[in-house]
Amino acid sequence: MSLRPTNLNSAMDDLSVIRSILERTAPSFRPLAPSFLRAGAVWLVLSLLLFSIEGMDLLAYLFPVLYPFQPFGAARPFLANLFQGCLLLLWLVLCLLWQREKATKALPRLPRMVLSIWQAFLLLTLVFSALTELAMSMHSGVFYTSEASPFDFTVLACWVYQWAAPLLFPLLPLLVTSVILEDAPLRWLGLVILALLLGYLALCLFAPGSGIVTVVFSVILSLSRDFLPPIALLLTGRRLKKLPEGA
Repeated sequence: MSLRPTNLNSAMDDLSVIRSILERTAPSFRPLAPSFLRAGAVWLVLSLLLFSIEGMDLLAYLFPVLYPFQPFGAARPFLANLFQGCLLLLWLVLCLLWQREKATKALPRLPRMVLSIWQAFLLLTLVFSALTELAMSMHSGVFYTSEASPFDFTVLACWVYQWAAPLLFPLLPLLVTSVILEDAPLRWLGLVILALLLGYLALCLFAPGSGIVTVVFSVILSLSRDFLPPIALLLTGRRLKKLPEGA
C-alpha cells in the first residue's frame, strides 16, 4: 500500500517534466509581437495625418459647414501626397524588415508562416495600390460624381480599390492568423471588416441609387481603410505578446 503514493508522485513528476519539455519545444509566437506593435503604431500616426487632410475633405463634402475648418490650407494636396508616399514607403520597409526577421531569427515553422502571410498580403496591397494610382493618373479626365457612369474607368478603379484593398490587407491575414492562433478577438475583428465590405458591396450592386446612404457608407469604408490595418496590426501584436511561451 505504501508504494501507491510513491508511484503517483513519480508519475506526476514525470508529467511535469514532459509538460515543461513540450512548452519549451512548442512554437512561440511572442518574438513576432514587437514588429507588429511598432508597425501598427507608425501606421496609425500616418493614418491620422492623412485623416487630417483626406478625412476632413470627405466630411466637408457631407457637411459643408465644416469646410472652413479644414487644416493646412493650400498645402493640403502636397501634404496628402507626402503622407501617402510615406505610407507606401512604410509598407515597403515593413516587408523588408519582416523578410530580415525571418532570415535572422530562428523562428519555428508556424510563426514563420504567420509572418510570411502578413508579408505576402502587404506586398500584394503595395503592388495593387501602386497600379491603381498609376491607372487612375492616366485617366485623370474622368471625375467621380453622382452623374458619372459606373463603367467610367476612374469610377470603377475607385470602387475596386475601395473594396479590394481592405480585403487584401488586413482581412485575409487577420482571418488566417485567427485560425492558426485560435484567437477569438482577431476573428471578430476580421468578421467586422468582412461585414463592412459585404455591406458596401451589396449597396453598390443592389441599391446603386440609394444616394446619401451609399455615400455615407462609402465614406465610412474609406476612413476604415485607413485605420483598420494599423488597428489590426496593433491588436495582433498585443495578442501575440499575451501568448505564453511555447504558444
